[in-house]
Amino acid sequence: MSSLESILKKKGPCLSSDLVKILVEEDRVSNEAARKRVSRLGVNIHRLEGLPFPRNAKFIYLKKDFRSPFFWQALFAAFKETNSAYWFAISAIEEREGIIPYDHFLIACGSPIRQKKHLPPQTIVERLVRHEVFFVKEVEGIGKCIVLTKYEDDLSYLLTKLKSRLI
Repeated sequence: MSSLESILKKKGPCLSSDLVKILVEEDRVSNEAARKRVSRLGVNIHRLEGLPFPRNAKFIYLKKDFRSPFFWQALFAAFKETNSAYWFAISAIEEREGIIPYDHFLIACGSPIRQKKHLPPQTIVERLVRHEVFFVKEVEGIGKCIVLTKYEDDLSYLLTKLKSRLI
C-alpha cells in the first residue's frame, strides 16, 4: 500500500493540496516531491476531474469511498472551504431538504445568469450532474427537479415534502 493510500484511508477523501501538506509534514519530503507523488496516483486512487478548485487542486479519493457518506461529506467540505460556487448551489438544495424545482434552483443557487467571470447556474447543474452530485428528475405536477444524489434512497419521502412545501 502506498503512502497516499494509507493517508487517504486515515484522513479520507480530500483536496490534492491537503495531501501535499500531509506528505511534506509526515514523510519529510520537499513540496515539489510531494506534488509529484500526488500527480502519480495509484491504482485504487482517483481524482474528480472537471470540477475546478482554486490553484488547480483536485479532489482525491479512494475508489471504495466513491458516493459513500464519507465521500459526500468530504466533497461538500472541500467546496465550502474553497468558497466555491458549487458549494452555494449544493447548500441551496441542502436547505430545501435535498430536492428543488429546477426553476427555483436557478434563483436560489446565487449564481448570476449572465455575468463575466461567473459560472451560470446551468453550467453548475451540468457539471454536478455529470459528476453524479446532482441528478435531474421529472416530477409529475411540478416539472423538472434537481435532487442531491446522496438523498436518492429517500426520494419518495422527499417528493412528499417538496409537494407540501410548494403548497
